[in-house]
Amino acid sequence: MAKAQHVVLTPQSRIERFGLEAVPQELRKTKWYEYTIIQMAFSVNAGNFLVPALAVVQGGLSFSAAFLSTILGATLAFIFVSYLSLPGAERGIPSQFAIRSIIGLKGSRFISSPIRTITSLYWFAVQTVGGTLVVQFMLERTFAISLPFYLIAMFLAVIMSGLALVGFDAVKRATKYFLPLLILGQLAMLYLLLSHGNDGMGAYGGNAGTWNLPMMGFFASLAFVQYVSGVSSSADVTRYAVNSKQGFWGLFTGNVAGFILTHSLELTQPA
Repeated sequence: MAKAQHVVLTPQSRIERFGLEAVPQELRKTKWYEYTIIQMAFSVNAGNFLVPALAVVQGGLSFSAAFLSTILGATLAFIFVSYLSLPGAERGIPSQFAIRSIIGLKGSRFISSPIRTITSLYWFAVQTVGGTLVVQFMLERTFAISLPFYLIAMFLAVIMSGLALVGFDAVKRATKYFLPLLILGQLAMLYLLLSHGNDGMGAYGGNAGTWNLPMMGFFASLAFVQYVSGVSSSADVTRYAVNSKQGFWGLFTGNVAGFILTHSLELTQPA
């Protein structure tokens, strides 16, 4: 009976088998550098351009001021995200159980669950819209193929829904293989943001900007709010970590490095 149970819990399954139950200790093998790669891959999205770009275009900040303020806000958020991942790494439990142990059953039901739902919808929409724009642009420029926005968006939405169903081990392998492709997609998104239109993002490269401390604080807080909501799912990610230290530092270094890499690419583009 024990042997049959071990076969059922094998990570080779194509569908994620662990919901509310804890991940067995023998399956917790993910090291910190693997989490770093995963989180850096997740950082390649249009949402990571949003707040710094608004800080320059709408807030009137210089590139350096926008970079510094949003990095500080995001880094503070990533600290909270990493700390809330510890229960997942230590006990193999999902985030809903981890948060329930902190704020109780009602707090988890009426506070964390709605926040998690809204956050998931936000990032799903950002990934779908950003990815659709990249694919649409590359098809038109490379192959002279023009497809409707909604068709590409539906196709990408189905792919992302499928990824949500597969096991963590499959996602871990996929991020390693497709990281170079994701970086190329990031560069394409950056080109779209900088080259289209004479106002908004098209004027991004020509704004000298200022160092306005209240405005820097405002956009630092926006970056913090945008990413601190990740605490609602961080324990889900580290359920497969070797130990809590590997999960904490893997998540933190991957999030910070991916965020800095994204914005460094923004700042190094010619005006």
